[in-house]
Amino acid sequence: MSLTSPGAYRTVLEALKAPLPSGAPPGRHIMIEPGSYPNTGFRSTSDFVMTAVEGLGSVTLDGRTVGTIEVTGKVTLQGLIVRNWSDKGLALEAAGGTVVAEQCEFMTKGSLALRASKGAHLTLRDCEVQDGAVVYSASSGVMEGTSVIGTSGNSVALRSGSTVTLRSCQVRDAGGDGIWVTEGSRPLIEQCTISDPARAGLWVDHRAEVVLRDCEIRGTRKTAVTALEKGGIVADDCLIAGSEVDALWVATGGSLTARRVRMEAPRRTGVAVDKGTVHLEDCEVVNASDSGMYLAQDANVTVARGRVADSGRAGVELANGAHARLEGMTITGSKLAA
Repeated sequence: MSLTSPGAYRTVLEALKAPLPSGAPPGRHIMIEPGSYPNTGFRSTSDFVMTAVEGLGSVTLDGRTVGTIEVTGKVTLQGLIVRNWSDKGLALEAAGGTVVAEQCEFMTKGSLALRASKGAHLTLRDCEVQDGAVVYSASSGVMEGTSVIGTSGNSVALRSGSTVTLRSCQVRDAGGDGIWVTEGSRPLIEQCTISDPARAGLWVDHRAEVVLRDCEIRGTRKTAVTALEKGGIVADDCLIAGSEVDALWVATGGSLTARRVRMEAPRRTGVAVDKGTVHLEDCEVVNASDSGMYLAQDANVTVARGRVADSGRAGVELANGAHARLEGMTITGSKLAA
C-alpha cells in the first residue's frame, strides 16, 4: 500500500478487498509505505497483519468515522499512528476477535480512543494512547509498556467482568480516575506508575477484585486508592505519594489487604476506613497532614507491624465502635487518639 508507488493499493479497504492468490494461506499482510493516509475508516472481519514499512512515525491513518479501525478478526497492527477526528469516534474498536497492537500510537478527539468488547482479546504492547481512554468491556487482554496520557475522563476503564493484565504502564494526567475497575472485573496491575489524575489513581467498586503489585501512585487530586461497594484490592510493595486527600480510602463494604505499602505526605489521612475491612502488614504512613489512620464507627481493621510517623494531628484516630486490632505498630511524632 502506497500513496505514490505504481500498482500499489491506495487505501486499507482496497488492500483488504483484493483477492488472494490461488493457494495462498488465509489472512494477508498489508505493508504500508510512509505517508499520511486521510479518510481512513473501515470495518473488517478478516484476519490480517498491517505494518508500517519504516516503523513507528512513518505512517498515519486519519479517520472521522465512528471508528478509524473496526475489527473482529485476528489482527496485528505494527508501527502505526491511528487518529480519529470525530467527537464520537474511536481510533480502534475491537468488537470480538484477537487484536495485537505493537509500537503504535492512538489519538482521538473524543473521550474514547480504544475499546475492546464482546469477548475481544486486546493486547497493547509498547504503545502510546493520547487524549482518549482505553476501555475493556466484557473482554480480556494485556497492556504492557504502554502509556495513556491526557484523557478528559478516566484513562483506563475495566468493566463487565473484564480480565486484563497491566504491566510496566504509565497513566498520566487523567481528567478523571487513572484506572477505574468495576462490575466484577479482575485485573492484575503491576510495575505501573499512575500520576497526576484529577480524581483517584485507582478506583475499584461493584465487586471488582484488583491485584496491585510494585506500583507507584503520585499526585492524585483526590484519594489515591479507593475501594467501595464491595470492591476489593490486594496491594503489595507499592508507593503512594502526595495525595491531595487520603492515600487509601475503604468504605461501603469495600476491602483492602496491603503489604509493604508506603504512604508519603497525604494532605489529609494515610488510611481512612468507614464500613470497610482492611488488613495491613508492614505498611508505613509518613507525614500525613491530619491523621495517619482514621477508623470510623463501622471500620474493621487489623494491623500487623508497620509504623505511623510525623502525622500533623493524630497517629491513629478511632471513632467509637471502630473494630481495630493493632499489633506491633510503631507511632512516632504524633499521638494516639481514641
